[in-house]
Amino acid sequence: MTTITDHGNNKVKHGGIVHESEVGDNDIDSLNQSNIGHDEDTTADKSFDSYKIPSDVRWKLFWSFKTPRSVKEKKQKLFLWTPPGQSKYETRLVFKLDCIILTYVCLSFFVRMLDASNVSNAYVSGMKEDLNMHGTMYNWLTRSFYLAYAVAGFPITLLVTKIKPRFLLPTLELLWGVFCLLVITCKDYKSLMIIRGIQGALEGGCFPILHVILGTFYTTNELSTRTALFIASGSCGTMFGGYIQSGVYKTLNGAAGMPGWRWIFVIDFLITIPVAILGYFIIPDAPYEAKPTRFLSQKDIDFCKKRVLVVKNVEQGHQFGFNVIKKILTSWQFYLFTFFYTVGHIPGDVGSYWNVVLKEQGYNVYQRNNYPTIQSAFDAIGCILAGMYADSTGRFLDPLIILQGIWLIAVALIVKWDIPTPLLFICFVVCGASGGVSTLCCAWANDMTREDHQLRAAVIGSLNLIYQGPHTVFSIMNYNTDLAPKYERGNRYSLGILSICFLTTFVIFWFDRYQRRKRDYIDDLVNNEQDDTLIEG
Repeated sequence: MTTITDHGNNKVKHGGIVHESEVGDNDIDSLNQSNIGHDEDTTADKSFDSYKIPSDVRWKLFWSFKTPRSVKEKKQKLFLWTPPGQSKYETRLVFKLDCIILTYVCLSFFVRMLDASNVSNAYVSGMKEDLNMHGTMYNWLTRSFYLAYAVAGFPITLLVTKIKPRFLLPTLELLWGVFCLLVITCKDYKSLMIIRGIQGALEGGCFPILHVILGTFYTTNELSTRTALFIASGSCGTMFGGYIQSGVYKTLNGAAGMPGWRWIFVIDFLITIPVAILGYFIIPDAPYEAKPTRFLSQKDIDFCKKRVLVVKNVEQGHQFGFNVIKKILTSWQFYLFTFFYTVGHIPGDVGSYWNVVLKEQGYNVYQRNNYPTIQSAFDAIGCILAGMYADSTGRFLDPLIILQGIWLIAVALIVKWDIPTPLLFICFVVCGASGGVSTLCCAWANDMTREDHQLRAAVIGSLNLIYQGPHTVFSIMNYNTDLAPKYERGNRYSLGILSICFLTTFVIFWFDRYQRRKRDYIDDLVNNEQDDTLIEG
């Protein structure tokens, strides 16, 4: 008989009968030793990569129309936060993870997006005139940040598998805060470019590391919602950046001899430093190397390690080696998700230049700082709703189709341009759907790389590395601020690229089913091994 203990859903299967298991504190030891059938099982030490699937079997799995077991098992009632059937112990543990991990990643992303958006706010609030910026200078200021972001993101993200995130991440954020303050010393465009480039490199490491941390601790049923809140916190940072800039311009403009746009970076510094210091104390290490802390006991750590496995009792790979590059370059996840992320982000320029459009249309400094915050609010709400739906149903395809559909309509109307002003306003707000697409892409990539920590770090770290090159060329050529407010050519191209993004979603959906069928196949191999071991015993 085969005995399978499923920690993630708290179901114990004995001879084909599934029972709900209410896991209490006293039961964790037995759960952590669920080595399927007996006390000592060597399969518990095997990694996912140790199971080789023959090429002919892979081919059949790829072209199969069979629904994976994980998809069938995912059919459950919709839930807002806690998956149905979760034990009291696991619910308490996830609550602790939310208090520690989710709270921190949201605070971290909030403060950095606050600063990142404030460069845009500063540009329309006096920085352009003070630093004598014109033509493509604003575009290059933005691109210098993201080019450094892309180049640094990949190697720094791989470092998180060697350097503990509780040391690496807060250090990057401390340096970020220091460079926020240094912005006020910039007397010319060149010095501002250098500082923003360094900040881009720091952010290039922070953003993917936060995604890796989320994917390390949360299950498939929980990850999309947490990722959505994480991304939404950045949208809130962008939104509040506009409000803060308006307030600073009104109250501090000229104080201590500094214009209002410089004061905003002082405030960013004061907000960032405490959050960075907090990280040293509360960010946990990955479960496979963590030690008990004031927040997580050894039982908690052991349970965290078990609950995120895609195949029970088959370990995720996490050892660094020279085969990592081969693993990356032969994975479908690397190619499809980086392509999807690229074609899903380039059209975001349509909405990201809205404050510049408002400036060229003659709106005052308060309006061009505050109106775009509505787009950020739409972004945040869309992220959260899409994430909750994905967690409840296990389907990324449905929310992506909806978000991309309304985004396509909005961009098409902006391309037309000659429409009533209220409708044009709504279209720019709806462009906030781009954030939901980004959220689901990252959550989907996280879920499809659960087999290996190195692959997850590499794929997530590559998203911005790959996309920034074509995005830089596209932005400089088509969104020169001299082309505002219509940006006719750029918006038309964005509409075409967004259409490609829409079609790519279906391709990834097919590979998603293929990956899940591979997991089912390996799960069956493990079960057969365990049956043979029991018979021999």
